[in-house]
Formats: sequence, structure tokens, C-alpha cells
Amino acid sequence: MDFELNTLNTEKMIRCITIVLVFGLIACKTKDSQSSKNNIDEKLALQEAINDPEAAHLARPTEAQYKYQERERILFVHLSPAAWQGVEWDRETTPLKDINPEQLDTDQWAEAATSFGAKTILYVAKHVGGFCWWQTATSEYSIQNTPYKGGKGDVLNELIASCEKYNLQMGIYIYPGDQEHWGNRVGTGGITKDPLKQEAYNKVFRGQYTEVLSRFKDTPVLLNELWFDGSCKIDITDIINKFAPDAVNLQGPLANIRWCGNESGVLPYPAWNSLSKEDLNTGLATVKQSNPDGDAWAPLEVDIPNMGRHWIWSPQNEVKMRNVKNLVTLYYKSVGRGGVFLLNSSPDTTGLIPESHMKIYKEFGDELKKRFSNPIGETKGLGNKHIIKFDRPQKINQLMIREDYRYGERIRGYEVEVKNEKGEWQLVNRGSAIGYKRLVVFDDVIATEVSLEIVKHVGTPIVRDFKVYKLEGNNDFLKFPDDNVEFVEEINWLRCSFKTKGKQAVVDISDKITIPAQYRFKINKVFTHAVTSVRVAYDGEFVMGQMVKKGKDGIYNFTHTAATTKDHKITVQVDFDNDAKDAGFSFEIEEVKD
Repeated sequence: MDFELNTLNTEKMIRCITIVLVFGLIACKTKDSQSSKNNIDEKLALQEAINDPEAAHLARPTEAQYKYQERERILFVHLSPAAWQGVEWDRETTPLKDINPEQLDTDQWAEAATSFGAKTILYVAKHVGGFCWWQTATSEYSIQNTPYKGGKGDVLNELIASCEKYNLQMGIYIYPGDQEHWGNRVGTGGITKDPLKQEAYNKVFRGQYTEVLSRFKDTPVLLNELWFDGSCKIDITDIINKFAPDAVNLQGPLANIRWCGNESGVLPYPAWNSLSKEDLNTGLATVKQSNPDGDAWAPLEVDIPNMGRHWIWSPQNEVKMRNVKNLVTLYYKSVGRGGVFLLNSSPDTTGLIPESHMKIYKEFGDELKKRFSNPIGETKGLGNKHIIKFDRPQKINQLMIREDYRYGERIRGYEVEVKNEKGEWQLVNRGSAIGYKRLVVFDDVIATEVSLEIVKHVGTPIVRDFKVYKLEGNNDFLKFPDDNVEFVEEINWLRCSFKTKGKQAVVDISDKITIPAQYRFKINKVFTHAVTSVRVAYDGEFVMGQMVKKGKDGIYNFTHTAATTKDHKITVQVDFDNDAKDAGFSFEIEEVKD
């Protein structure tokens, strides 16, 4: 009897377990089915949002532009013969016998890049002075005629090997001109002063680009950026298409990324990624030409000299290295407004980046990790409203928003509010552009919920990330007054007067144009003659006037990208419709500040 009872109990237990397993399996399948259905619904909703006809006209990034923006941080490397003279640039005046960076270590350069999270090194292979850091058949003023490694050295090849080792990509800067040998001055885009020399120089410059770019054909290192400082007038489209088809181009006829318009490390807000094709095709467009409804996409690059205003190492400049606090500030004012962060480095005459600078790059990278590694809450999705809820009240003081800009910059206005313990909502930030990334620091608040509302948009908004953080310490230096308002320029005009000569007036502004930046002219007329054109001449040549654009109220905007020294003469030529001889004009100029 006991045996029979035990058998019955065992059978009942087995049936019960079987029933539980069956129902559990059914429940799991139902849950999996529901999860699968939810995934399908989400994908369909996303596809519908992507194809929203209201956003069909918006400019969108190419794959190369998108990858470029996603890399976010770049290390610029300026090693120049000018360092041996302790000046910012030279005109082939550094003796070749002096150029011998015996301790040069491109692995150290790569370590500098990775230490602050850069994924690309942009290398200045030939600067304004004309010196070539690779073995070249195009110029005697090059590395093979120096003592470095007995004339066998090739810094470009060494850097390519280091980038492969450290899994870094590369960009290349080759200055278009060579003033001392060919007479194509700074800012000419490679145009020789003597037209009879142009064809010969074109062969030289094309040869340089072929020599450099072809080296990436048989290496895993991706060449992702080409820098044409001050634009480029020599056609090398075929060379770029052959050897660097995936590279983005700063300035020049193939420009598809833009300079931010200053060397202060600051991107004005808002900074839209789109602009008109007409402006982009000038090859010199900056943030000033941004237009959220433009028909061309061109991300904004923020180049930052690491030693104050200086790019090239000297004993005097070395001690001017930016500190970590300053670099963090510029990161928020560039990447935090949707830009790409290009931070300079300048090896000294040994070929090494100074250890004091290396320490700062590392501390800068560590600081960024600390600030963004641990969000307190996050969400993402489609539509106008996005809520982060906390299980318990949380103190927060920083937000990050990212838009899925692959489908255009759709978000045109947003508001972020927090709900406190009393159930009251408080506005902490209001803005317009988001794009790649928006970073905002605000006063500490206790929140049970955080709301992101898209109050103005074109098509369905696609929020890639919305995250909030609690930063430790004093972060008042990151609370920018312009983060809740549109960018407003401060007028600070410098006045000078001049006399006309016939239908023309020329004024020397050399002492006003002292750094690469954006400037504005205002012409105050005292008679009725109309202005027909305003052009800027650089050492007597009208090579930059193409970016003088007339605005409102007699104001002309001018972008100056070339390096300047006290030896350069910059003039503005104003032309009139009728003879205005000896008429009085006043002329005002300002640098556009952030």
C-alpha cells in the first residue's frame, strides 16, 4: 500500500511539474512573441519616421561625413622648421643642417592622441614654409637633405606605422603654396604670382599629393581628411578620387566640411550643419553661412592652438600650454554645440611632444571620461516628448542630447524641465540646434523626473540619446550665458577714415587683421554714391575677396583664413558707381567674437 501511495504521489508530482513547464514554456513563447512584435513595431515606426515626407528636403551627411563627425576628437600635429628659429612660421629660412629631431618618436604622438580619446591624427606634412617631411622628388627643401637618420628618414612613413599600431586613422595637411621658390603667397591657394610658372608648379603640387596619398593604398590606416589651408586653386580632384575617395575635405573645391571661423576653440550657438550649396562651393564657408534649411551638409571643425594663439613650439610658447580646465571649457563650447574637436600638438626640436603637454592631454582625457561615463538616467526614441523617471529623487546638473542626424537636423527647438519632489516642473534649459551632440551644465536641482520636449521640428524628431548626469565639484565655469539664447554678436568697431580716388578707395587694414578669424566691415557713407563692390587684397592680390559677402545695413562679412605676420599687407578696395574723388568715407572693422 505504501508503495502504491508513493507511486501515485510521484506521478502526481511529475504531472504537476509537466503542467508548470508547459505553461511556463507557453508564457515564454508568448513573451518572446510579444517582444518580437514590439521590435518589429519599433523598426516599422523608425522606418516611417526616417521616411517622413516633411523632412525629405533636409540635407543629410554622406557616409564619410557621418563617420568623420562620429570620431569627434582629432589630434593636430605641427612639427615645423620654424621651431628651430623660435618663430610661428618660416619662409624656407631654417638651415637644413639644423633640422635633426634625433629623439622623434611617432608612437609618442599616437599616445598623445589616444590619451584624450582622439581617433585620428591630422599631420602637417608640409606647412607654409614649404618643408616636406617625407622623401620627395618635388623639392630640395625636405627631410632627405637634413641630418635626420642620415638623410634616410621619412616622418610620414613613421607616423603611418604608428597609426596602424595604435589603430588610429589619419588626415593630411599639405600647404598649397611655396612662396620662396614659386611665388605663390600665403592665401593664394597655390596661384603663382607669375602666370608663366603656374603650369610647372601645378606639376610640383600634384606630385606632392600623389607621393603622399598613394602611400595609404597599401596600408590598413584609413586616410579620412584632407586640409587645404586657405583653400586650393589647383585641380587635384583625380588624385583625391583615386587615393582618398573616403576623405572629407576642409576648404578647396571639394570642401564638404567647414572651418568654425576662428582659432579660439569656440563654435557659436546654434551651429547648423547645413548651408547652401552656393556657399559651400566657394571652398571657404564657415559657421556664418549655416542654414538649417540649406541644401548641402558640411560639418564644422573647431581647430584649437594648444599654446594660446600659437601652433608651433618654441621655448616661449611651451609654457603657454592650455590647462585642463580651459580644454574642458572648449570641449563644451565645440563638441557640446555639435562640432568636431581638433586639438593641436607641437613637438619640440627633439621631435617629442613636451612631457608637460603629454600630461595635460592625459588629464584632459581622464576628465572627459569622468564627466560622461556614468549617466544617472537616459532614454531615447521618436516623437516630441521624452521622459526620464527616477526610483528616488536625484540631484542632477548636466544633460546631453544627441539627434540621429543621419536623417537631417530635424530638431529646431527644445526645452528641458525637471520635476521636483513637490511635483512642480522647472525649466533648466532651452535651445535650438542639437545635431551630433548638445551639452549643457546647469545649477544643481533635485529631480524625480526629467522631460525633454521638442517644441519645434521638421518631420518626426529622432532622439538618439537623452542623458542626465551629476557632476561633482564646482562647474560654474561651464554655465554659459548664451546656452539659452540665440548667438548674439557684440559690436566693437574699430574706426578709420579714408579718401576716395575716382571710383575707388583703398584702405590699409593690416594692423586690424592680425589673426585668422571672421571680420566685418561697415562703410558709413557721407554722400549718395553707391558701393558696387568690396574686395580684400593680400599683399596686393585679390585672392580672398571671394568670401566678402554683403549683409544688412552696409555691413560686409569677410573670412580671413591665412596666417599673418607684420610683413603682410592687407587692404580693402571699395568701388563706387560714379566718380567720388576726394569724398569722405568712414570705415569700421571688427573681429566677430563668440
